[in-house]
Amino acid sequence: MKLTRTVVLESLPLTGKKFEAIKEIYDEYSEILTFLTNYAVENKVKSHLKLRKIFYKKLKEEHNLPTHYYYTVCQDAVTRAKSFLELKKKGKAKTEKPVIRNVSLWLDDVLWDYKRFPQFDTLKNGKRILVIGLTTKRGRIKLPLKPHKLFFKYLDEGWKLKAGVKLHIVEKERKVLACYSRL
Repeated sequence: MKLTRTVVLESLPLTGKKFEAIKEIYDEYSEILTFLTNYAVENKVKSHLKLRKIFYKKLKEEHNLPTHYYYTVCQDAVTRAKSFLELKKKGKAKTEKPVIRNVSLWLDDVLWDYKRFPQFDTLKNGKRILVIGLTTKRGRIKLPLKPHKLFFKYLDEGWKLKAGVKLHIVEKERKVLACYSRL
C-alpha cells in the first residue's frame, strides 16, 4: 500500500447560485451512489467498468448530469461495495447492506480544470485565492479556494497532484472542502 498526502482547501463562502448548482449535483450524486452501492453489494460487482456498462444508459435517461459524474459515481460505489463485502466476509459488518453516511463528489480531470491547476486570482484586498473551474448541470462555475502555507510549501517542492479531487459540502456555511491528493 502506498501512502499519499492529502491537502484540504476550504472555499470562500459561495454565492447562492454557485452553492445551489453544486448542491443540485451533490443530491443526485448521493441518490445514484446509494442505488449503485446497494446493487454492487447485492450482486457482488467489484468492477466499476462492469457497473458502468450495466447502468450508464439508465443513468443518462433518468438524470441530467455531465457524463463524467456517472464514471466517478461508479468508481465510488464499487470502492464502497468492496469495502463492505470485505467487512461482511470477516464478520465485522454491522448491517446487512451498506449505510452511506458521508458523501463526497469525486471529480475526475474532465470535471475540474486539472490541466490549468494551479490558477490564482487576486482579491480586492490583495490576497491571492486559488480558483478551480467545475462542471455542473448549469455550466462551468469557478470555485474560489483559500490556499494555506502547507499547500504553497508542497507546491514549491514540486508536488504533483492526482487528477481526481473530492469535494465535501459544508451546507451550514455554504462552503466546499476540496481534498487534493499527491501523485
